[in-house]
Amino acid sequence: MSKDLLTPLVFLVVLVAAAFLLPWRMINWGHVTMDSPNQVVVQGSAQSDEPNKVASFYLSITSMNSDKAAAVEDLTKRTNEIIAKVREYGIADTDMKTQNMSIWQDERYNSQTGASSKGDWRASNSIEVKINDITKVQGFTDLMSSSGVDNLSGPNYTVDSTNMAGDSLLDEAVANAKTKAEQVAKASGKQLGELIYVQENTTGYGVSPLMMEKGMGGGAGAEMLPGTTNISKTVTVAFELK
Repeated sequence: MSKDLLTPLVFLVVLVAAAFLLPWRMINWGHVTMDSPNQVVVQGSAQSDEPNKVASFYLSITSMNSDKAAAVEDLTKRTNEIIAKVREYGIADTDMKTQNMSIWQDERYNSQTGASSKGDWRASNSIEVKINDITKVQGFTDLMSSSGVDNLSGPNYTVDSTNMAGDSLLDEAVANAKTKAEQVAKASGKQLGELIYVQENTTGYGVSPLMMEKGMGGGAGAEMLPGTTNISKTVTVAFELK
């Protein structure tokens, strides 16, 4: 057999053997996908300062006694008295919520001997109060400052939950994104096509609460200024380019 015929024959034998012996199923061949239509992805935004209409306060009461039951009894009595005052002020039960109640015993540490011993019992309760009528914030602050509350935190101002400014801001944000997309399309010599998707992100920034502690004077009598909350809408929008 000539060399001219031997070489192709050897190659054919090797090829046939490979077809039966190689683990073809274990080979990752990858995949081929078609390119997606040309598109432009832009961000649009809009914002507005909305007047605050709701205020929240956090009240805490703490009782201390060497007897655990006495500490809990005193806390219960003082808490009920404060809740009664809040109700009398016109706040509904649906706008009051117990946040946390805890009972613990103090640890006394002797730095000279390094020994520790049990101390008094403490019982604590914290309540969140929501005020939907912003004109009642001033009076509520004065009321709580003269009551048996040990700590008062607030007001935390927010916009009314029924505020509809976000709906118009969303429209403005999408319109802002479309304007940007049209500029990109024009610069690339194309036209803006169909809207592909919209992804929304909402943020709001309120005011910092005023912290008051019993016996410290706090902000009792000071004018309460509700201010505004900045509401913003940011959207990511994709348009087809054609």
